[in-house]
Amino acid sequence: MTAIGKLPETIEYKWILESIGENVIIADKEYNVVWMNATAKQLFEQVAHLFGVADVQEMIGKNMTDFYRDLHYQPDLMEHLTSTHRATINIKDQYIADIVITPIRNDQEELEGYIVMLMDVTEKARKETEREQLIRELSVPILQVWDRVLALPIIGILDEDRYNTLLERVLDECVKRRARYILIDLSGLRKMDDMSGYQINKMCQALALLGVTCFIVGVSPHLALSLTNFDYTWSTFSSTEEGLKHIISKEN
Repeated sequence: MTAIGKLPETIEYKWILESIGENVIIADKEYNVVWMNATAKQLFEQVAHLFGVADVQEMIGKNMTDFYRDLHYQPDLMEHLTSTHRATINIKDQYIADIVITPIRNDQEELEGYIVMLMDVTEKARKETEREQLIRELSVPILQVWDRVLALPIIGILDEDRYNTLLERVLDECVKRRARYILIDLSGLRKMDDMSGYQINKMCQALALLGVTCFIVGVSPHLALSLTNFDYTWSTFSSTEEGLKHIISKEN
């Protein structure tokens, strides 16, 4: 694909690369950095120490594999690169960027090097992580239904990631609210299999170590039938209301 039009003779290519406003790096055929624009220089002044160099000038000559691991683990990637390659990279857990690598070819289609653009998405990635964390927390509502009595409705599917988030939050909330009882409501649980049963039982055991008594509520006839396949000594009730009545009668 060829360009159209003609650049004014008064405009140099270097000025264009400096004016783009993104981090632009030029690498040779061996992926060694030979030039970077002022924007990229400013970035690497902040992260140069992560690569064991004191002066950003020392980044010239550095191999791109130092900050883009795919080039190290996939050597064929660059050799057979015929068009733009895009990816997201994490530089030493300090800087996250979208990287765009494009081969530079002469009029005979011979490879001369690579132009690399780094677009900072660190803040975007941080906000996305915070959003995901908020969603996870909102998916684990813990309600106080009586004095030192909490209720935990489990809705949907209880996979390993969600269980780990749920367990951490439940233990933390029970300690903060000085809970003595917790009602684990399974009425919204989409599927009860060996793994979810094991996870719920493990949660009850962990809570018992904190002095919190678990009651399993929201047990439907179908769920009651499936629970007969498990060797768990759970105290179960058909609803949160029934479980709470039992707790109140015990306390009185």
